[in-house]
Amino acid sequence: MALQGKVVFKGLDIDEAYVVISSARCSVNNTSAPVLKTAATYNEDGSIKSEAVYENEFTKTLRGSYQANVFLNAAAKTANPNSWITEFHGSYTPDHKDSAKNDVAQAYGALKLVDAYKDLADA
Repeated sequence: MALQGKVVFKGLDIDEAYVVISSARCSVNNTSAPVLKTAATYNEDGSIKSEAVYENEFTKTLRGSYQANVFLNAAAKTANPNSWITEFHGSYTPDHKDSAKNDVAQAYGALKLVDAYKDLADA
């Protein structure tokens, strides 16, 4: 997978730029927070009749990040995969449903939403 097309780098037009996701990472973070289940009750004199009851609720958050390398063209990448002219990083919200694409494919989807790369074609 890659994207190819015109990219502006340091003010120069690179007409056949070849953009490749070199890594995609996903993390799953679970955070907990106490949630009131039963409010405290009080006696007529203001003393506590029964304490409030709290339970922890967990929230799952997915975070994805990627690194992309930009090559002069596809031939340059084929000749030397370490010859990229620049690299950049981005983020996305991963989808982990059974029907979801893998994280690299999802990173390409996120890359296509970036203004500088949205007009590039799949290569």
